Amino acid sequence: MRLVLLLLALFVHASVVFAQTEADQEKAMSLARKAISIMEEGQTEEAIQLLREAEELDPANPVFPYEIGYAHYLAEAYGQAAKVLKKTSKRKDPGAQVFSLLGNAYDNLGNQKKAIKAYEAGIKAYPGSAIFYVELGILEGRRNKFNDAIRYWEQGVRVDPNYASNYFHLANIFAQTEEHIWTVLYGETFINLEPGSGRTQAMSKTLYQAYQKAIDLRGDSAKVDFVRQMTMTISDLTSLKLPAPMMFGKAMTMGTLAVTGQTETDATNLLKIRTAFLDNWYDEGHAETYPNVLIDRLRALQGAGHLEAYNYWIFSQGDPVAYEFFTSDNATAFRAFAEWFGDHPLDIPQDRALTRASFR
Repeated sequence: MRLVLLLLALFVHASVVFAQTEADQEKAMSLARKAISIMEEGQTEEAIQLLREAEELDPANPVFPYEIGYAHYLAEAYGQAAKVLKKTSKRKDPGAQVFSLLGNAYDNLGNQKKAIKAYEAGIKAYPGSAIFYVELGILEGRRNKFNDAIRYWEQGVRVDPNYASNYFHLANIFAQTEEHIWTVLYGETFINLEPGSGRTQAMSKTLYQAYQKAIDLRGDSAKVDFVRQMTMTISDLTSLKLPAPMMFGKAMTMGTLAVTGQTETDATNLLKIRTAFLDNWYDEGHAETYPNVLIDRLRALQGAGHLEAYNYWIFSQGDPVAYEFFTSDNATAFRAFAEWFGDHPLDIPQDRALTRASFR
């Protein structure tokens, strides 16, 4: 009987402790939600106090110290942020964002060596995360080491082909060069992966401008110049295989035949050029010789009957008048495209990551 009573007492005690723990966790999360809300309004000190209370209630949750570090970061107290995040990074599975923010804090403190060390520690802990390559590329770009920046961002694409930010930075850096092919390929891939942000609007304009620079319509003739630098391997020479960028430019040149007589590279003419480009690309068998996940995506849009609506949308910030006219006159078609686009997000397999090395 004494044993039965003892077991019963232990069970009751465990139930009370469990209930208290669960209640504490719920209260901690409630405090954290409030902290995050006021943090976004600039009340960082108040947010930190709430997060510390939450951490006392549930010390095992790694979210709270991270958010404390983030609050310090928002307040530009980078030293305090680094101190908190450094400690948090030593916990078991702290999250990739901890290493990313730690590196950013060090970078803002002017300590690039520690920033790089934090990002590299993040890569070691989370090898499948592409965020660290974004940060390393930005760091190198600020030091005017643009080739190193590109190398990091393209490595990020290979690590996680569906992480949009690396494409964003690649498109923007190539937009400062005459290698327009990489601006349009990386930029359009980015828009497909991140279709609803402020960065998307900026990229729409960048993409449109890149096409205008690459395609110069001159009435009965056109000058098409997407790429200046191309490489050929020995195997390419042996098999007489021309570089993919060259074939891309050739197919775009053939596409301009669809707008003979035109002199403006606007969204309407780009629709005709890109449609003819796709037809040429697949008719000539280039899709098999030069696999490209973005071009396949465009073909799928064409097959579904949404290429026109997609075209006006993707160039909406470069040619807003054409976009407004199309959506006003074709509301049903645009809604159908938006529904299809939402139901068919771009999902890039690991072995089909789009980089300069994979498209050659």
